[in-house]
Amino acid sequence: MVLIVRTDLKLSKGKTASQCAHAAVMCYEHSLSSGRESFLRAWKLDGQPKVVLRIRSTHDMEKLYSEARSQEITSILVHDAGRTEIPSGTMTVLGLGPDCSDKLKEIVGKLKVL
Repeated sequence: MVLIVRTDLKLSKGKTASQCAHAAVMCYEHSLSSGRESFLRAWKLDGQPKVVLRIRSTHDMEKLYSEARSQEITSILVHDAGRTEIPSGTMTVLGLGPDCSDKLKEIVGKLKVL
């Protein structure tokens, strides 16, 4: 699973962790309900790895989201509720997977770790 965080928002560490947790849970639930149990089983057996990467803007995140969806990778956009640091509806994190690591690397391989 890959979690991609917008750095232009300058979220606190706690807010970033919370938004990443939302993305991970949403990816898991989507995978569970969409017939991708084989990826979930493999991911769980492998220790449920999650890689957190950074991206600079909404535009870049939307582009990555479209690319992942076109390759039928579980893709979840997290939008904040607006109760603390940022306005309601702000896109914060893109969650991808679980899926084949080679497939994920092809899409996010140029991004840097947060």
